[in-house]
Amino acid sequence: MKHAHATIIVLAIVVLAGVVLYENPGVLTSANLNGNGGQPTVAQPNQPSNNMAAVQDYTGALTVTDAVYNANDNSATLTDATNVLVTYYYKTSTGGYSPFTSSVSNTASVRVDPGVKTLYVGVSIPSGQNYFVAVNNILQKNPRLSAPTFIDPNNGGTKIWMFPFDVTGMGQYNRSTQTPSIELFIDAYASTTPTLNSPADQSSIGDGSKLNRIKWELDAAAATAAYPVSRIDVTFNDTDFTKWNPSLSYIEIPNGANVQRIYLSDMVPQQLSSTYQYEYLYSTDLSKTNFISIPKQGDTATLTPVVVYSNFQGAGQGLQVTLKVTYMTAGQAFASTSDTVKLLR
Repeated sequence: MKHAHATIIVLAIVVLAGVVLYENPGVLTSANLNGNGGQPTVAQPNQPSNNMAAVQDYTGALTVTDAVYNANDNSATLTDATNVLVTYYYKTSTGGYSPFTSSVSNTASVRVDPGVKTLYVGVSIPSGQNYFVAVNNILQKNPRLSAPTFIDPNNGGTKIWMFPFDVTGMGQYNRSTQTPSIELFIDAYASTTPTLNSPADQSSIGDGSKLNRIKWELDAAAATAAYPVSRIDVTFNDTDFTKWNPSLSYIEIPNGANVQRIYLSDMVPQQLSSTYQYEYLYSTDLSKTNFISIPKQGDTATLTPVVVYSNFQGAGQGLQVTLKVTYMTAGQAFASTSDTVKLLR
């Protein structure tokens, strides 16, 4: 009999996240990803737009407006100060960050002078809101923003995405009574929860090395949403690991724009009293987990097949294979979904 269930452990911390869209995947082995967990790795800042300058040539007020959208459905607008918090910071002489204003009703007023070329935009999700910050979308839409850090600027136990914000090139307004303005586009993904399906047991496999493909899928509760995978466990109900080949057996899962293939031999093995478990940990840090995004018009099911090369020798042999996927919710909780399939000689 197969068993599917979910468990939730709640943590009292606010969720902040960046998301990578999964589409048209290639295949990468786990070794190719260096633990990146599907998060955006942006080595270079965005290219400057024409109105950016090497020096700050403006002194005065600057109006910053923001447009906040669902990252998978730009027809769905969100509300700043409610669904998403947008806070502006100066960097201090000691390297810290000092907040000075927040966006309310999609508008904030900041002041710049020749000593200020870069401000910092902190983007976060308030407690109780079911969203994740869509980091890649924000970078693609805003040439004045460059690669963020995921930090706790106030040492209060809450990390946020901190984007450097180029505010140069406003000098043309010194000859005008018009207050300059810049518009930022802030995207967030709605949070959803996945559930593993229950493929059929497999029988009459035979002796020797045999490929067995278990067609597991993670079915999201909703489209136009995302969830971050923190950990994957594959467990056998036997301690005799000669019955399977860990070097050939693997799981495939979307990771960024590719499909990641994780071999059991690349996981952390652990022999328990009556089972053998393989663990692959992306991270318990939200910024390093593997985010899976479900587009508005996309299939809510994400393929996560497990291939097991069995090696049965004689009548009566078999295995139970359990896949468990641990993910994070918008309440900074760890939750899991699991299912078990029998492989019978």
